[in-house]
Amino acid sequence: MLEPNIFEFHDELVAHDFLDPAMAVMAAAFDPAYGEAWTYMQTLSMLATPLSHNQVAIAADGSPAAFTISRAVADEEELLLIAVHPNYQGLGLAQILLSRLFTLSKSRSCKYLYIEVRHSNMARHLYEKMHFIQIGERKNYYTGKDGDLFDALTYRREL
Repeated sequence: MLEPNIFEFHDELVAHDFLDPAMAVMAAAFDPAYGEAWTYMQTLSMLATPLSHNQVAIAADGSPAAFTISRAVADEEELLLIAVHPNYQGLGLAQILLSRLFTLSKSRSCKYLYIEVRHSNMARHLYEKMHFIQIGERKNYYTGKDGDLFDALTYRREL
């Protein structure tokens, strides 16, 4: 597990400050076969949406390490994207970001955090470890780059 103090964490960055590190992490972290990475314009559009939130982890050397984008409505927050640069995967940074998101969501008076994930995404194990409970499944919901269809699993965690 990583020591949280080797990273700087930034919350609620304006689009100009968020986009460069997030896009760098996304380009490195997401497998193109699944088509899950957002474009610059998709990410910018989400950041402009009311009630959207973000956080970024910057490594001690100044390189972008990880980020989240979420959206809160009423007493619920949905984690839309989480990504960790491959140089930092498997070291606990995603767990730190999720723990921070739990705290941030509670401060926004949210009672639940939701996430949807491709059924074959190994991150499912992390979500389950962090007490997310599967509450739904959408058959053939995601379409990969080659037209392959993937089921989506919906998870919820009480905060």
